[in-house]
Amino acid sequence: MKLIKTAMSIFFFAVSVPLFADREPAYSFSKEKPLVYNFSIRGAIKYATGGFDANKFDVEAKGLLRFETQEAGGETFSVKLVPFRTTIKVNEMLIEDFSGEESSVSQFISTSVIEISKNGRISSSREVTSGMLSMAQILRILPSFPGKLHPGRRWKQSIQSFSLPGMPMCNLEFYYLYAGESTNPFKVKLVANQPIKEKKKEGDVTISFTGKNSSTGEFLFDEEKGEIAGFAGNFGLVLNTVFSSPSTTGKEDSTGQSIPVKMDVDLDVKILRK
Repeated sequence: MKLIKTAMSIFFFAVSVPLFADREPAYSFSKEKPLVYNFSIRGAIKYATGGFDANKFDVEAKGLLRFETQEAGGETFSVKLVPFRTTIKVNEMLIEDFSGEESSVSQFISTSVIEISKNGRISSSREVTSGMLSMAQILRILPSFPGKLHPGRRWKQSIQSFSLPGMPMCNLEFYYLYAGESTNPFKVKLVANQPIKEKKKEGDVTISFTGKNSSTGEFLFDEEKGEIAGFAGNFGLVLNTVFSSPSTTGKEDSTGQSIPVKMDVDLDVKILRK
């Protein structure tokens, strides 16, 4: 009898605990209804070159970002990113204020077209109009789902073509974690703890990178609509870049030129679907 009671207790406990089924989320973009997000970017960027003192730029950018689907079919969407109703400040100086103008497109932030697959991977991006800041670059950190998600699923994404204005960039790595909650939208955590040590060549110039990527954040993904519902996080990057060129004399014992550049990026980024 005790054995039967124990078995029944285990059964009723099991059925009373919610079971977390695997998810297989996918992005979806509609031609009929563009997506619109509020966005804000606040923080500081420091540059230092050679032996000169660092220049600090306090940055504040906010506005609306419209996703206009140009092509939808198969596994890939072509989406135009249009920043509008923007306000841009650098060191408290107002650079742009289109906050009261519905139809004015930002001149500081690029209008871009991205190719994004159903799993969220951005395969390419191009600028329609150029600007100092590119939201297409920032959106490369969107979670690219690796298939089915089960509680505790963790995966890595590498971004090879990330760039910042006027600077070459090393490869960046980000980890994503799906905890497994049963809610919709569900959460995907982002974390980076990447020590950077890399070299690349551009012509005769060798570019050496050292530093650390310590970004964090959390996405909300609406599985029913196939959309990012929101994101809040910090993009933290300390990067030392050295440009080295060979000697112009051609002699083996002569030294070339090297130019060190140090960059410290600390930006809080928020995106919220309207």
